[in-house]
Amino acid sequence: MTSLLITPMITPFDSRGNIDYDAAGLLIRRLESSRVDALFPLGSTGLFPWLSVEERKKFTEFVVQHTRLPVYVGVGSPNAEEAILLSRHAEDCGAYCGVIMPPYYIRPGRTEMRDFFRSVFSSTEFRFYLYNIPQLAGTQIPIDLALELKDEFDGVLGMKESSADMRYFSDLNASRTKKFKLLQGQDDMLLASLAMGADGGVCGTTNLTSDAQNLRDLFDRGNFLESSAIHNKKVVPLMHALNLSTFPSGYYYGTYRATGISGGYRTPMSEPDQSVMLAIDGFITPSS
Repeated sequence: MTSLLITPMITPFDSRGNIDYDAAGLLIRRLESSRVDALFPLGSTGLFPWLSVEERKKFTEFVVQHTRLPVYVGVGSPNAEEAILLSRHAEDCGAYCGVIMPPYYIRPGRTEMRDFFRSVFSSTEFRFYLYNIPQLAGTQIPIDLALELKDEFDGVLGMKESSADMRYFSDLNASRTKKFKLLQGQDDMLLASLAMGADGGVCGTTNLTSDAQNLRDLFDRGNFLESSAIHNKKVVPLMHALNLSTFPSGYYYGTYRATGISGGYRTPMSEPDQSVMLAIDGFITPSS
């Protein structure tokens, strides 16, 4: 079985903090040649909370129109009406599916979370991945609720699981059927997740290196020792370097460096300091 590998795209900015569509086109072309299977714009790495609704809609349209890969669009919002609007727009644009976390800031209980998801999923024929990222959303999606929603809505395809809680991941993996796809959202947990039977990963480092792709390819060919070496020598230390600065500024610097994009940062994100840049530089090959 070929494991799925998806890039949670950065949203390239210019020196004034505006979305740089020329740079986005360059990044898309590079990713298409990098052996990833799909693009995921407007997730956490894409800084969706710092973009207006109109910016999100326009960027969705741009990515769908400029790639041959399936597009998984982040449609998360703290209110159901906005999530419905973004979901319908992504569907109309021709995206493959939406990716949605629980409403955030005011933390929902299980009942409120269920009602939020039901409201969005019943409003459209679109497909969705649930997005579990409690360290940013503020709440974790209960496993029984995720499976309940899958049973209730055929359009619920699975989950991007980014909690970094491998016990949660293991319990969900053991409870699901193969119709409910499970994707690991933490690059340094990709190998363990594939070994447990996950369907693939959503890996931010694929913006700037091919280490996760190489790990996945070797694992799928049954070469666990070589894939483990890439995990230990490439993926884990790269993740450490990227996380020396406040997420996700390291991913932006590294992607700009790897692609040759002369990119900027949207406030309140700032450029990493020199020591972090040097640490990241050791893992990437700058674009010629």
